[in-house]
Amino acid sequence: RRVLFRSDIAQCQSRGTKIHCRHFLILFVPSEATTSRLAIAVTTKLEKRASTRNLIKRRVREVFRSVRAQFVKPFDMVVIARREIQSCEFADFKRELIGAWRAQGLLPKGAAS
Repeated sequence: RRVLFRSDIAQCQSRGTKIHCRHFLILFVPSEATTSRLAIAVTTKLEKRASTRNLIKRRVREVFRSVRAQFVKPFDMVVIARREIQSCEFADFKRELIGAWRAQGLLPKGAAS
């Protein structure tokens, strides 16, 4: 599931908690939905080629899908990619995302990586 409406994204930005990572800025707010939802932002300023931007989005969605059922409660999340993501391998940023979610208590300590 995705965060589709601009109003939901704006709510994450204004009232959400921020997690600063090397490759991402993650904003999240508790959701009233039954499952966690995700929005991903990869700007053209970061990467001109759409194929590379889409690859980054697919990888973030895959990490999210692999742990979505393990979140402690439903959240709306916005993941904003930073410039450093271009030189990052999939395994590294998977570890970074899961680690950031664990550190904030969104995932239990024993959640599979």
